[in-house]
Amino acid sequence: MALRYNERTGEFEEVRDFPQIIEFKAQTQTIFEGESYLVKWKVENATIVEIDSERVDSSIGQKEFLCDFSGTKRITLVARNGSDVISQYLPIDALPKPSFNLSCSASKIRRNSNEKSIISWNIEYAVSAQISIDNRKEDIILSGNKEIMPTENTVIRFTAVSLDYHTVFTDECIVEVFNAGKVSFACNKKFSFASLPVVLSWETKDCFDVELVGFGEQPLNGSKIVCPEITTDYVLIVTDNFGTQEYSLKVQMLPLPIIRSVLVEAPKLEHVIPISYKTPQFVMVPSIPTFENEFSKLELPQIPNMKKVELISEGDMNVSNPQRNRLSKKIYKLLNHIFKI
Repeated sequence: MALRYNERTGEFEEVRDFPQIIEFKAQTQTIFEGESYLVKWKVENATIVEIDSERVDSSIGQKEFLCDFSGTKRITLVARNGSDVISQYLPIDALPKPSFNLSCSASKIRRNSNEKSIISWNIEYAVSAQISIDNRKEDIILSGNKEIMPTENTVIRFTAVSLDYHTVFTDECIVEVFNAGKVSFACNKKFSFASLPVVLSWETKDCFDVELVGFGEQPLNGSKIVCPEITTDYVLIVTDNFGTQEYSLKVQMLPLPIIRSVLVEAPKLEHVIPISYKTPQFVMVPSIPTFENEFSKLELPQIPNMKKVELISEGDMNVSNPQRNRLSKKIYKLLNHIFKI
């Protein structure tokens, strides 16, 4: 602050220095939409400094801005010292960055399948472009397509020169090559009776997720014992690099058999086996009971020997009369058996 003589009053008065903008500029390189850029300033004799109506803390400094536009935009710097104000405009020219619109008809290809992928592109806000596949570069038009048949993971890189004719931008797409997943899903029997156990088993290769519907997540290789009550479809959901596939098995229930009759053939005897046995004989000895007590006594008369009483003689046994002889023998045997003659 300086002193100035006032001739009217005859006194020296303090005089504020007028604010001055010494420097106000942006970075020299090209500014592109969507990128940040740097603004620098230097101000003297100012108590307040503002950039686009936003107060800054220092008279000398720099600030980073995000370019959210393309074309031309003005940034305003204002310096104040009391009632004295000075401002300056800074034009910012921004170019649109090259825009890459890339696509692949197949971003994943099965190994050893001779599958192809068509790479398509449309590049805007560029003056020229190149494509690079396996480090082989080729000039291309800004919109087109190309067919490739990779055997391994392949990076397709695009290079475009911006509208300033020297700044280069790149973008890329990738076509990946994987082994197709292999799945084996089986059961120990496809026909069963209700409630009997059935073993489901599966094996996978080049897969990373397995689910058995109704039983949740399962290991990549495993088995499960089920006891279906009715005919049931079991579904295995398997996920590999190309998506999700479903595999199903049907276990059918058989009706329980009903036995109404059993037919058995009569045995056939091919050999005759003779069987002989003796008829059992029972010997009974008759006896006549006797009754005795203190009041009575029963005695049966003894029967004399028939030979002694001469009812039958030896000669009678030798009689030539056949009928008498037969009758005498029968009587003799009977009595002899009864009385043990």
